[in-house]
Amino acid sequence: MKIIKQNLFNNNLKYISMKKNVLYVLTMIGLLLSTSCQKEEEKPKDTNDPKVTSEYMLVIKTGAHALKQGMSITYECAIVDKTGTITEVSDAVWSVGNENVATISSSGKLSAVGQGETYVVAKKTHKGVDFYDTVPVGVYDANIPFTVLPGAIIWSVDGGPLELFSIYLGTQTASYTYSSSDATVASVSATSGSSIWVHFHKPGTCNITVKGTIGGKENTFIVPVMVIGEPPIPVPVARVEISPQVYEMIMGESKTFSVKAFNGSGVDVTGQYPVVWEAINAEDEENDEFFGPIATINQNGKLDALYPGVVTVKATIEGITSQATVYIYPKKMIEVSPFYVDIKPGAKQQFTAETIEFNRVNNKITPSIIANPTDITWMLMNSEIPFMTAIGTISATGELTVSQQATPLSFDVVIAYSPSNQEIMEGAALVTVEMDMPINPFDPNDPNDPFDPFDPFNF
Repeated sequence: MKIIKQNLFNNNLKYISMKKNVLYVLTMIGLLLSTSCQKEEEKPKDTNDPKVTSEYMLVIKTGAHALKQGMSITYECAIVDKTGTITEVSDAVWSVGNENVATISSSGKLSAVGQGETYVVAKKTHKGVDFYDTVPVGVYDANIPFTVLPGAIIWSVDGGPLELFSIYLGTQTASYTYSSSDATVASVSATSGSSIWVHFHKPGTCNITVKGTIGGKENTFIVPVMVIGEPPIPVPVARVEISPQVYEMIMGESKTFSVKAFNGSGVDVTGQYPVVWEAINAEDEENDEFFGPIATINQNGKLDALYPGVVTVKATIEGITSQATVYIYPKKMIEVSPFYVDIKPGAKQQFTAETIEFNRVNNKITPSIIANPTDITWMLMNSEIPFMTAIGTISATGELTVSQQATPLSFDVVIAYSPSNQEIMEGAALVTVEMDMPINPFDPNDPNDPFDPFDPFNF
């Protein structure tokens, strides 16, 4: 059994209408393309006046994130003074190290455009001095069959080790290797129980490379890591630790998180200051705005899982934030196979459906195959969208027939769902129409090259 990762992780489908499947699948088209990474620019140097910097620091509240290509999230920052007073910043200057990986607007909205890792920089001029803060961000191709938690890390030198999880929900043999680009900053080790731990040694940045071999095919997931020291000013709270840092839930479950706070001397000051809890869609906050949140959290740290997706839980004490990553699974879902096909005009393709149920067994989420509902219904997404044309027809048994007139490089989505059972998440498969003529070489940097690879009539 191969569990389709796009249906399990990070898609925020909410069963209310098939329109939400349409929005999800449209973001998947970008996953067929990847952008090569260029050498990142040198990070800004701190030229601040020590007399002022001893009183204030700039903090990016949004933290570290791993985003699926095509997703977006908005960053926020604040000025914190040595008394712990927090001043929200609305006019920060935002930038990224590598615009081939991500771009960011003047308002702090980051868009994940290409696979790789980079960093987000916030700049704020306060009392005549430029303050900076930097956080890592990773962008990955969700087409790989496994994921890594957490997908991006900010951690303190004295915060202790952090467990790293590689998750694959399938029956094929899976093996993983782990390596650090700079083991003097952060290293990776395995315990006798096969747990993987990241150890933090000194302030700096590095990448943890996770190579997963599943079914004989190797894929790579890069986890950007930033290790920080003590804050540059003696704030009341220097370090915050949330627990657990990674958690898996099934839709409808609840989980209460805990948090500890320490001052610059390492003394536990938990309970002396209020905690502000937040739960946000970790990969696409616009879905939160359009559909509502996929999880909610109260000010006691109790998280309620409402819909499938990925949630970042944040605990902030006196301007210092710690975050956890939570994966929320559906109760049941339909898996469509094959998940992706590239097919010629006039050709046929048979799709099949299996229904997967998720249960908690010994505090672990375990999938199992159950009987399909009797009313599984097949449809093509484009037939439900105005101004779009379905690439063909699909039968009641899941056989797709592509039209002879289907446009090369066009796409559609095969959807299987149960009209009578809204508890079962609908399944989806991406279909593209094959070009049966060779594509000419294309130089995107040559303005005189008339060929556009995204124009199906220009080849």
